Amino acid sequence: MYDRILVPLDGSPRAECVLPHVEALGRHERDGKKPKIILVRVVEPRMRKLLLDPTAAFRSEAAVDTKALESARSYLLGVQETLTKNGLSVEARLFHGSATRDIVEAIDDFEVDLVVFAAQGATGMREALFGSVGSALLATVHRAALLVVHPESLSERAANRRIVVPLDGSSFAESILPHVEMVARAYGASLTLVRVVNLRFDPKVTVLDTMPDEDEPEGAETLFSKLEKVHSEQLFAEARKYLTRHQQALSKKGLKVDHMLLHGPVSAAIAHAAESVDADLVAMTSHGRSALGRMLYGGVAAGVLHRLARPMLVVRPEAEP
Repeated sequence: MYDRILVPLDGSPRAECVLPHVEALGRHERDGKKPKIILVRVVEPRMRKLLLDPTAAFRSEAAVDTKALESARSYLLGVQETLTKNGLSVEARLFHGSATRDIVEAIDDFEVDLVVFAAQGATGMREALFGSVGSALLATVHRAALLVVHPESLSERAANRRIVVPLDGSSFAESILPHVEMVARAYGASLTLVRVVNLRFDPKVTVLDTMPDEDEPEGAETLFSKLEKVHSEQLFAEARKYLTRHQQALSKKGLKVDHMLLHGPVSAAIAHAAESVDADLVAMTSHGRSALGRMLYGGVAAGVLHRLARPMLVVRPEAEP
């Protein structure tokens, strides 16, 4: 599993909806060693950043809101104590400055390989956890991110029994597969590979070398209808072959895999797939081809997130197309 997991918190119950997932992840060992959980809290007055040790006394000369920092420190230590009592390896870090900048820098400074954050928070990080900070993380950081969305139904989702994996046929979308394999093995999860086919006719792939007869004005429309049907059938056949190939490859590795081929609006199709198999997790890359590739930068992401009371595991590949 992951070795170092960073968890931004802001003190709100909504931000804490990630904790069942953090606990589940923190119990999975790799090479006999549990992952390190790094709790991060940012207090956001408009001042320079200070990296503080929550276990050390405050310096009187620090020009900061010591009351807010003391409250944040107490909060972090409380969460750390609870998780430690539950058998996890946990440390806490308190920052004073910009939530966006400090969290992004902490990801690099602590060399984390997974960030777990809520889609919404409160106070200074209200838009962070999935507003400005969440967008910055997904747009700039090449780390896996677990987005936890609707807290009211997530405790049971932490079991990760069924994972839906949208693919679009590109190598960039397939970058999620090593993460999916790792999570599926750790949890004993079943996988459902999903491909959404765009059925809009693309005339550039077809050469028209005949003209409709003047006595048959509907000839062109009929021809295009037939061509569109053939083109659609080809797309479905290629997509089905693609899914079957990946299903077989993953099955040979000992994983439980099926697949689902759909057409229609991407976000609605993915949501339908996740609902129909009662998925605990949707796992995808943040860059790929066509509409799926823009998933986390446009309306499709919002559509998936707002349609589903399910977490999303997101990976931004190192190589961008």
